[in-house]
Amino acid sequence: MCKFTLDWWENQRNRFGLRIPILVEEEIGRGDPKAAQVRLEAVADIPSLSISDEAVRVADLLLAEGCVPVGSEEDALHIGIAAA
Repeated sequence: MCKFTLDWWENQRNRFGLRIPILVEEEIGRGDPKAAQVRLEAVADIPSLSISDEAVRVADLLLAEGCVPVGSEEDALHIGIAAA
């Protein structure tokens, strides 16, 4: 992990009211099991954000209007979660 990133996680993150979408929790749980466990432990105390109906509506609209390209549905959902 980059020194700047490590410093932020260790010394700065408590200055903010962090939330983590369930979608992100699923993503960081993928890949190498040991690395995934480290990532999951790093965010264990951050409250989760569920995928609301409004987030899905925003994502669908972004895709339907071509604001987010087809094939990038998860990206549209990330935006929808952040916007909702």
